[in-house]
Amino acid sequence: MPYYCAQGVFARMYTKTGSGQQDFTSGADTYEFVRESLRKEGTIAFADGIRGTRSQPYERARKGPSYIGGSVHFNPDPAMLDKWLERSFGASPTGTDPLTFAVSEGLPTFGVLVDRVTRNFRYNDMMVNQMVIAGRKTAAGQQPDVINMSIEMYGKSRDQNVSGPSTAVDLNVSANAAPYIFEDATVTMLGVTREVFNVMVRVHNHLHIRTSNSLTPTMICPGGRTVDLQCSLPYTSNEVDLLDQNVTGSLSAQLKFTNGTMSLTLDFAALQVANDDPVVSGKSEITLSLHGIARSVGITATTGTREVVATNDKT
Repeated sequence: MPYYCAQGVFARMYTKTGSGQQDFTSGADTYEFVRESLRKEGTIAFADGIRGTRSQPYERARKGPSYIGGSVHFNPDPAMLDKWLERSFGASPTGTDPLTFAVSEGLPTFGVLVDRVTRNFRYNDMMVNQMVIAGRKTAAGQQPDVINMSIEMYGKSRDQNVSGPSTAVDLNVSANAAPYIFEDATVTMLGVTREVFNVMVRVHNHLHIRTSNSLTPTMICPGGRTVDLQCSLPYTSNEVDLLDQNVTGSLSAQLKFTNGTMSLTLDFAALQVANDDPVVSGKSEITLSLHGIARSVGITATTGTREVVATNDKT
């Protein structure tokens, strides 16, 4: 079938775990995605000295370093979450379905192949810089808001015109392919399930990209890690306990999405919430906005509870 223009509707995306240039002719995973911004971003070095003219001679320019990265947005379903939780958190999952994922010190690498209709683009040695899962309540009379998952990633190199899968790789169309929506969510803080208007959780790995003595990145390393949860709630007598919270004590919290027998649970060991007073912004309902940072409890080399643990039940 000929394409008379490169329409995004015909694009495909494949991933494969591993380092270096992955062979995508077989063994790849494919996912439905909303949009992507993966790209090689090049630079040009130019000696911009004084030369008795305002013109810039092309002979004084040369290729500079390039950087690989961008984001992919998905509407996540239970089946696709296993791979992205492992890539975002770092540790291999434990158990059988449901699988449990804990954050770790390292991160796995993987390759991404984007079929942009005209050509395939392969991105190598990718790592997840941050994963964001967010949703908001459905306005009356509007279509339900499907949960959005954004994966920001960085890599070392890019190739184009690379061969894709030699046989068709089908998207997931089984019972666990339906996406989560905001109404599937429950948020528990201080031991009480809360009504929320929106929610956002982010795992930020603070990747450091080294480009010393090379025009392309030579090393990508996780730096610190920040895990945060944001939401807004009604401000009634049921929520007054959430203002002026202590930063020590029993601070565990949970965000859970449930669709039938399937669920995604994010357990936070200690959610430390800054104090932000509610304000009156008009005649509409007064809301309370919360921003909490999840931190570990009692972490040593062999014991303790990590700041966030995810459980994905896709059965």
